[in-house]
Amino acid sequence: ITAPDRPLRRSIETDQLSSVIFWGPPGSGKTTLAHLIARHTKAEFVPFSAVTSGVPELRTIIKAAEQRRSINGRRTILFVDEIHRWNKAQQDALLPDVERGTVRLIGATTENPFFYVNSPLVSRSQIFELKPLAPEDIVVLLRRGLGVLGVKADEDALSFLATACDGDARRAAHSADSSCRGVASDTSPTRARRSAGERISTGSPRIPSSPQVPIIGHTDVRRMLLAQKSFVEGGLALELFCARLVDEQHTGSAEESAAAKRLLEVLIPIAKSW
Repeated sequence: ITAPDRPLRRSIETDQLSSVIFWGPPGSGKTTLAHLIARHTKAEFVPFSAVTSGVPELRTIIKAAEQRRSINGRRTILFVDEIHRWNKAQQDALLPDVERGTVRLIGATTENPFFYVNSPLVSRSQIFELKPLAPEDIVVLLRRGLGVLGVKADEDALSFLATACDGDARRAAHSADSSCRGVASDTSPTRARRSAGERISTGSPRIPSSPQVPIIGHTDVRRMLLAQKSFVEGGLALELFCARLVDEQHTGSAEESAAAKRLLEVLIPIAKSW
């Protein structure tokens, strides 16, 4: 959608962007596109999270946008991340200012905007649907990121990681970073003698150097991904256990209910953090 002569690219290059909504799965580039627009626009770019902020914060931003427009004529672009998290009333609070042009809206959502965003906002915005990134695109991104760190990667390790991340560039980047950090802490001679077909060797100044160059590869990436999966599944299991304790509080004795309540006070924050 940012190829030459595409509508979005022309709008960014001419700084004539209308209200838009980026719809796509996690890690498909919605926030990256918003920050790309921020780098090229002459308008004031204001990031805003629908998860942590509500109508009072929105009104403060709108008031500042009105003052900015009246003083020097500068436009305001409001980037609302996770816009589907707002309810109908919260989205309605934004509509009049989008209609008047006080702000230009950039919304980002992982949910279908035709179901989760108010129809008036949808009708005043261009909808751009982003697809999960192809494995070959993920490989390109990983090479660029690892190149910044001074890390060289074998193709088999990159290909495996690109396929395992299911089109999520953010997940791939975090996994690659975890793999690099993991191998940097293991400098044993045995570890350093891994076969060339499995390696990612590093000379990055951010990673401690050793007489034997740390090496990671396909096996390391697989081990790290399985560890992440186990960690997430463990959190889900703990949440289910907490839910069962809640039910059993109502059927057990007074002593059992009190014990379950004390245990919940410890377990629920852990489950939420997962």
